[in-house]
Amino acid sequence: MPKLFKLFHLLGMSLAPERYTENFVALMRTIIEDRIQNNVRMDDQLQVFLDAATNNKDGKARGMTMDVVISQSLLMLVGGDVNVHAVVSLPPTSINKDGKARGMTMDEVISQSLLMLVGGSDTTAWTLTSVLHMLALNESSQEKLIEEIDRVIGKEAVSLEKLDSMPYLEAVISEALRLNRINPCHIRQCTAETTLNGIHFTPGSSPEPHQSCIHRDPEFFDNIERHPFY
Repeated sequence: MPKLFKLFHLLGMSLAPERYTENFVALMRTIIEDRIQNNVRMDDQLQVFLDAATNNKDGKARGMTMDVVISQSLLMLVGGDVNVHAVVSLPPTSINKDGKARGMTMDEVISQSLLMLVGGSDTTAWTLTSVLHMLALNESSQEKLIEEIDRVIGKEAVSLEKLDSMPYLEAVISEALRLNRINPCHIRQCTAETTLNGIHFTPGSSPEPHQSCIHRDPEFFDNIERHPFY
């Protein structure tokens, strides 16, 4: 797949229409400029990016924070390789050629924000659809989840602390993702010659482990269609 993107670039083609990308970029620039000019801080992913682009008090640029590294790793896992490469490229390393750390550039902040919007919107919608569908088919699980929501949240506002106290909700989402995977497979590129389980891989090859085979493997799940996560 990455080779196809290079070919599209040489032919002047794009998987994402340029006018749509420009609209997203303009939107993100407006939001970012508003936060900077009005000194607005929000508890969201964009703020993490902006913090990574801000210099330290001594005026020296700093590299990506560990929060950024972790969040991007999670985003890669959730959004999948195809979405990532089809829309924007990942930012270069936060270490310059001279070995010194640097902050994220504003273009990198915008590109990562676009990645978050594109890679996170369809995956979130698919996950919620799968959860609601499975709950509709399993009335007892639905009632148990409602009981947990009423007990932990009730009429109060939802918070991260309360979500951490809802193991059954997490179990429901995990089971929905196991049975209804978002991406059919994970594409990885081999960088060194190696052999796994008798299968030989050469540099440049792209193994694609299928998620459904793993998620429904009886070696890991006793009841393939209904695993007791909780």
